[in-house]
Amino acid sequence: MHGQDESYLGISTDEIAFIESQLSTTTFYYIDGVTGQVSVLEIPEIETDDSATIWNILNLVLNVVMIEIGIVLCCTGVGAGLGASLIVGGIVGIVAQYFKDEIGEFINSAIGSDGTQALGGGMSVMMGGVTINIGRNLIGKTGWGTAAGVVCIIVGIALAVFGASELSEVAFDYNFVKEFTGISDKAYANLYQALGYASTVIITVYSTLTQFYKKVNALNKKSLKELVDDAIPDGLNSESQIPENFGTGDGLDKYTKNNYRKKLLEATGKTGEGLDAHHVFPKDAKFAKQFERVKINPNHPDNMQWVEQAIHSGKGNISHAYTQEWIKFFDANPMATRTQVIDFGKKMWDYFGGFR
Repeated sequence: MHGQDESYLGISTDEIAFIESQLSTTTFYYIDGVTGQVSVLEIPEIETDDSATIWNILNLVLNVVMIEIGIVLCCTGVGAGLGASLIVGGIVGIVAQYFKDEIGEFINSAIGSDGTQALGGGMSVMMGGVTINIGRNLIGKTGWGTAAGVVCIIVGIALAVFGASELSEVAFDYNFVKEFTGISDKAYANLYQALGYASTVIITVYSTLTQFYKKVNALNKKSLKELVDDAIPDGLNSESQIPENFGTGDGLDKYTKNNYRKKLLEATGKTGEGLDAHHVFPKDAKFAKQFERVKINPNHPDNMQWVEQAIHSGKGNISHAYTQEWIKFFDANPMATRTQVIDFGKKMWDYFGGFR
């Protein structure tokens, strides 16, 4: 381009070198071959914000997940109230995402841009406080709980600080987060949005798990009588007749852990369909020495009853709760007499709702 001459159409080589150094992907220089005039053609840059697309996708995913969790909670009965709230929140979130411009214009027209910013800042402070409180509740539970609690507290504090900074900008035209950190507007907006999403996820997950464990704990705290009442099908006759020979220790070789169901079928004439053979005196090895001491054979048909499978092995873990009652009995009466053990067995016979 330069050739050997010191100028080209009246333009010095130094000027040409300067022009070449200024070349960019969006600015083009050319020389008119007739007049020698240098012209500049500027192509405006088209900026694309990939982060906006990412946030839209994350927002959609978050709202869909909220709706799905809400449906599960409603269907399982773990937390219908929370489930309904999540469903409504997810639907509102999706609608807000696709009509955010219209919604933004409406809010701005109602309370102005400062009001909108202040509202968002106030909500962030509130959500940050909730997230911090969740973190405090998790710390000390377990190792993982403490780690999760620390993360929640960090997220909550950061979100609350950003929210307070928004309020400060509205009130005093001073955003201290931007001033102190020198962060760009774009990075600030992305970090603020990320903290908001993180807080929403934390609150949603924590609320869901809390409802679940409340349900489980409530179930575990139910008395055996309540569990039986929950599990007994409507119309089932739970009245029972205790055998005259109840508490017998006979037939240790004849009635064993390998044939007790067969022997109970023979003794009662039942078909056994839909029924579990239940040991009134539990057959668990932990009780073997106690029953041997008072001469009781748990596998004898007179010491057994039929129980609906829905009660014995259905919801509520009835068998486990039943065993716990016997553990409590022997803990309180480690040297219980034969009469005491049989009397408690009679109480448990009726308590369980079994029949012959």
